This record gives sequence, C-alpha cells and structure tokens, in this order.
Amino acid sequence: MRFNVPNAVTAVRIVLAMVIAMLLIQANVTGIMWAGILFVVAWATDGLDGFLARRLRQLTLAGALLDLVADRMIMTPTLIFNI
Repeated sequence: MRFNVPNAVTAVRIVLAMVIAMLLIQANVTGIMWAGILFVVAWATDGLDGFLARRLRQLTLAGALLDLVADRMIMTPTLIFNI
C-alpha cells in the first residue's frame, strides 16, 4: 500500500475509533463527552479523506477498503454503547 494523504486521514480515523471505544468502556461522564467529540471529528474526516482522494487523484483500492473498515470501527462501539 502506498502512502498518501487520504490513506493517512483514514488511518487517523481508525485510531480515533479505538480511542472512542476505550473512552466508552470507561463509562464515566468525561469519557462519554470526549467520545462524542471524537466521534464528530471522525465523522468530519470521513468526508475529508474522500474529497482529498478525488481532488488529488489518489484513489486506491486499499484506501477504499480501509475507508469501509474505519466506518464500521467507528459506528460499532457507538451503537453497542448507545451513544
């Protein structure tokens, strides 16, 4: 897989998904608040990576697959913990 900016943004979303899950597991008010803030940031970067890939003409199969993985990784803990 070649390194490019859209794939780096997607990798950041995957890391954010893991942080969101860890914050939700803590189940305290501060953790849930930060998880919500990070969820909004991850949601905003979801459109950013697609925009950058098209704009910079850096569309890759790996990037498309990682984008789907990142989406599922962000949505699953938030649905499980009912945020």
